[in-house]
Amino acid sequence: MFRDGAIESLTELKASSQALVADPEGEAERLPRMAELIHVLKGQGSSFGFPLVTQIGTSCMRLLKERSSADAWVAGLIAAHIDALHVVIDKSIQGDGGEFGAALVARLDSLVAKAL
Repeated sequence: MFRDGAIESLTELKASSQALVADPEGEAERLPRMAELIHVLKGQGSSFGFPLVTQIGTSCMRLLKERSSADAWVAGLIAAHIDALHVVIDKSIQGDGGEFGAALVARLDSLVAKAL
């Protein structure tokens, strides 16, 4: 059940992300909807056995809360978070993802810190 809803949200996020990467300034109004979808995924991740989704979502939400607009670099960073979420959901990586999960979250967090 979680996976189906997550795939639907990720499909919308991916389309918004691609539009944002193509035209960061013209698509900045998409950020609130993207934040809403990420927030829901983040909240549901741990509840359904996907704490890595929650960790990636938390990283992305930090970026979205601190930035009211997106330049090309920030748009690409948002897209990287969405791609990471897609991999976790698509491959059904439950739990914290072990060393891979820890390295992924650390790298995303590091990039978010640079963007803020």
